[in-house]
Amino acid sequence: MRPIIRYNRQNMTAKILASCLLFVAGAFGQTPLRSQLEVKLTSLSRSERGDTLTAAITLTNKSSYYVFLLLVDKPHAVNDAGEVFDTSPSVNGVAWCKGWDSYPSGLTAKGACVTNRADSRGMWVPPSNYTEIDPDASAVFTIVIGGPRRDKNIERNKDEKITLTQELGLRYVKDVEADQKLPDKDKIEGVIFKSMHFNAKLQEVVTSSITFGPVK
Repeated sequence: MRPIIRYNRQNMTAKILASCLLFVAGAFGQTPLRSQLEVKLTSLSRSERGDTLTAAITLTNKSSYYVFLLLVDKPHAVNDAGEVFDTSPSVNGVAWCKGWDSYPSGLTAKGACVTNRADSRGMWVPPSNYTEIDPDASAVFTIVIGGPRRDKNIERNKDEKITLTQELGLRYVKDVEADQKLPDKDKIEGVIFKSMHFNAKLQEVVTSSITFGPVK
């Protein structure tokens, strides 16, 4: 099992890597009708052989809430030529549940990783193992996925665009001490799912946003 990862104000500087930045901003005022998760892709590269894609992303929590994060299911990428990157995925820096290659009838990655169904075969991740990001703190992670190999002699398209998607399971918590006393069942019910989506050229910095309603 992966160690629990937490990012708080005190260790924020040590946790930020120069190569990656996922920035999360929460817009909370006197009337927090909606909040925003701003996601920044700061590095996107393809290996020399062309068979591996690496994306560097960071998360900075600018809201007054505590964020608990779990990446769910396998990342997926495709370029403008139709080449697909979806093999041998890995995620480093935050909690991740990659799921399976196939599921029993009626089960999904969300069901196996988050909802603790009896047929999850040990894939379920307890809420206490999600990555915790305190207010004003930053988290970082990288996504690496394999794809088609290109011959070195083939000239690459310098303007190649790649679309990368990854599903996120998120919990937003006002009171961490009170939250620790809740049973896992209640915590699971508070998980919301959002999709992280980028369409970028190699080495291009791209920012997108995820919005969600007020926290109860």
